[in-house]
Amino acid sequence: MGDYKHIFRAYDIRGKVPEELNAGIAYKIGLSLAQDFSSTTLSYDVRKTSPALANALLAGFLEGGGDVAFQGLASFGVALYSGYLEKTDITTYISASHLPPEYNGVKLYYSDGLALSSDDISKIGGRLEKVGGVEWRNYGVVEARDHTKEYIEFFSSRYSLEGKVAVDCGGGATSLVARDVFEGVGLKVDTIFCKSNPALADRSPEPDPNSLVKLRKTVQSGDYLFGVAFDGDGDRVAILDEKGNPLTSEQVAIILAKDLLEENGKALVLANTECSSVIEDVLVPLGAEVKRIPVGHSYLTHYARELKADIGVEASGHFLLPNILPFDDAMPIPMELARIVRDRSLSELALGIPVYPRAKLNIPVGDREKFEIVERLKERLVEEYEVNTMDGIKVFVPGGWVLIRASNTEPKIRLLVEARDEDTLNELVNKFRSLVEELA
Repeated sequence: MGDYKHIFRAYDIRGKVPEELNAGIAYKIGLSLAQDFSSTTLSYDVRKTSPALANALLAGFLEGGGDVAFQGLASFGVALYSGYLEKTDITTYISASHLPPEYNGVKLYYSDGLALSSDDISKIGGRLEKVGGVEWRNYGVVEARDHTKEYIEFFSSRYSLEGKVAVDCGGGATSLVARDVFEGVGLKVDTIFCKSNPALADRSPEPDPNSLVKLRKTVQSGDYLFGVAFDGDGDRVAILDEKGNPLTSEQVAIILAKDLLEENGKALVLANTECSSVIEDVLVPLGAEVKRIPVGHSYLTHYARELKADIGVEASGHFLLPNILPFDDAMPIPMELARIVRDRSLSELALGIPVYPRAKLNIPVGDREKFEIVERLKERLVEEYEVNTMDGIKVFVPGGWVLIRASNTEPKIRLLVEARDEDTLNELVNKFRSLVEELA
């Protein structure tokens, strides 16, 4: 493996192209996957490097003796839905999700929507230099598939909606299908950056509020239910209310959970360790159960299955609605919101859901050093504070908390701080940033 070992991360494979991930590595990944799985559905996103990596992985998987249902260019939702229909052993999707265009990666799911575990991914990477092909008679076969129509029909058969939404695809993979899905359920749609852009140059692939200037202006200029922005592949979503104000992921999850509580009287909500404490503060008194999980889509799908959760949310904009789809496609979120806001505006629904002061810092640290630094911090902090080490180090202090964790997708240590007032927030940021930088 040499210098490539670090690209096999906790819940997917990601690296810079070509120095960390290239066609040669993708070919070996295909060979390695074929050691454990006899069939895969294979798709890729709009990134300029994705076709080469997909075809290299395809060649390796076939040479390893595996069969391929080739969906090809697709959004994340279509890719996972294709694997779900094909019932292949796994679904393989070439994408680096929200990362900049110089990155790419491989996302791996079982066809029933469960993400491969970190142990599975580590195993694939651990034998990369040892795998070889099979005798020519045992080569796998590839067949072209296109389940885009079935994906669109899935939503149109489930929803009948009214109103107008503004949709920002960021030039990413949802450009391939978003208009058809929204119009298929009855919504009128105005699109922004919904022509695929292989360089992902229209805006940041990560739909944070600062990158959604055009979407905000569009929403403010018309009569829209809300604005929707997808990330590079379509597994994350950001929502703006009808006034153009961004909602946090927690606010969106609380709105969805409240609707479920009104309907069923109960709801089990999964929230990753980065999510605001507002989840518990609002939902628990209403009768919901909230369970915390580590960061990462693989944990989201595994815990949702194990605990039979109703809603899963990550602060980054990942959601899971298992009663609609068993994987973390972002497309069901705007559909559910459009259903809920028939009688009330989104801004009205968000009233009473506080947003606590938060700060998020990314401290650049090499991929090979970041985990060691977090471990050293853990040794120091457990002696002084109440901590939770489920995912990184979450330090609880009066009036707030601090989360320090190594990013599983980028060469960074993330420092996330939440407090009930700005003074406490600034105090915590300064104190714990100095601690991290001292070691980093």
